[in-house]
Amino acid sequence: MSQLRHRIEAWARDLAKRPAALLARLGVTPNQLTLTSLVLSAGVGLLLAQGHFTAAAFLLLIASALDLLDGALARLTGQATAFGAVLDSTVARASEAAVLGGLLVFYARAGQDRVVYLVFAFLVGSFLVSYVRARAEGVGLKGETGVLPRGERVVLLA
Repeated sequence: MSQLRHRIEAWARDLAKRPAALLARLGVTPNQLTLTSLVLSAGVGLLLAQGHFTAAAFLLLIASALDLLDGALARLTGQATAFGAVLDSTVARASEAAVLGGLLVFYARAGQDRVVYLVFAFLVGSFLVSYVRARAEGVGLKGETGVLPRGERVVLLA
């Protein structure tokens, strides 16, 4: 499974090179992409809260593409920094919270308690994946994989 994940990640990095090069020529910075993905994710949450699932899924895919491109752009332009990495990770968590919060609002309004509990469990699991990885790396263990990494969570949500 790990080998397949590495191949998919390598394919995604290669796929991101051309759009990243175009963005670099346009003068876009990696942090601008990161923050734009956060704004779009907040929009996803609002759309979900209102029950506009198709539009939310489409916007989520765009926001996620920007999240993929910010790292590619940073590597391509030599702008990869520790601050950018922390910003990217933080925005990723906030973006997931916005999306899942939108689902929570929609299903809570609809009185679907079981789905609310499921979405809440997904939110907790989402945060735990990144926390466990960071904690493992903090004590010197490799925390490269998890049960449901961000890419897989985004696809599942969309």
